[in-house]
Amino acid sequence: MGAVLMFVMILSREVFAAEKSRPMGEMHRSCLDFKLNLSQEFKIWKERPLKAHSAEEFLTQKRTQLSLVKQEQIRFLKTPEKLFPVKGESYGGVFYFQVPKSGKFRISAGSKVWSDVVEVDTNKIIEAAEFEMQTGCDRIFKTVIFDLTAKTKYALQVNSSVKPAVDFLITAE
Repeated sequence: MGAVLMFVMILSREVFAAEKSRPMGEMHRSCLDFKLNLSQEFKIWKERPLKAHSAEEFLTQKRTQLSLVKQEQIRFLKTPEKLFPVKGESYGGVFYFQVPKSGKFRISAGSKVWSDVVEVDTNKIIEAAEFEMQTGCDRIFKTVIFDLTAKTKYALQVNSSVKPAVDFLITAE
């Protein structure tokens, strides 16, 4: 009985994890191929981006160009879950934000980067609820969904960028 229960628990966890994102083979297409409805994000993406530098706060519902620094200069709050190998210089930064209400929020990036969301007070990395990317999209490269709490200070840790600036957008679902 115990072995069967353990098998069911492992199988359930794997099924749940599999549902967090599409198969990678389906994520190398165009902007039209996102499974998520990103019409709100594409509309906002047309606006001129605001600008923010590492260690600054940035706003939700506004496309923001994050100015990055050489990755070896960054003091991450928490060790990033992943660091991708990059040819040449690698850039990153730490940016702060709060959400106006509790719920699911989408964090979209305009190019290939790794990003973690860290709850500042607890220094805990927030686990993504869902993830999708389309590497052939020239605007939004990827979108990650997180369950976030109002009036909580979060840090967006960005790393492994080949570019010294990357556009990001945080939107409520």
